[in-house]
Amino acid sequence: MLQDYSPPMLNVARKRLGKHAAQTSYVLCDLLDEAWGKKVGGPFDVVVSGIAIHNLQDMGKIAACYEAICGLLNPGGCFIDYDHFDRAGGIALHQHMFRVAGFKSVDVLWHEHPTAVVKAVA
Repeated sequence: MLQDYSPPMLNVARKRLGKHAAQTSYVLCDLLDEAWGKKVGGPFDVVVSGIAIHNLQDMGKIAACYEAICGLLNPGGCFIDYDHFDRAGGIALHQHMFRVAGFKSVDVLWHEHPTAVVKAVA
């Protein structure tokens, strides 16, 4: 399942992933919409985000997004987040936010200012 708020981006994804159409679904929704998690479905074993969540630009909205993602995961499920954490409060703040959102463990797999890869386990 692939989620984005941009119809053009979803169309590009459909073209690029065309040979996997039978195994791929697409959901148009905005992470700023509090109901986005319900639209996406789940539960999932893995959720991946790439250079997206920092664009919410509000720490409360980012925290709500992390909480929604944690709720989408099966117990022991993994969230891999590749993002510009240092442009939105810093990696330490985000690690704390992951824990408050309900993730049991949070590990920084790679960090080179301003970007990092974080693995959070539900």
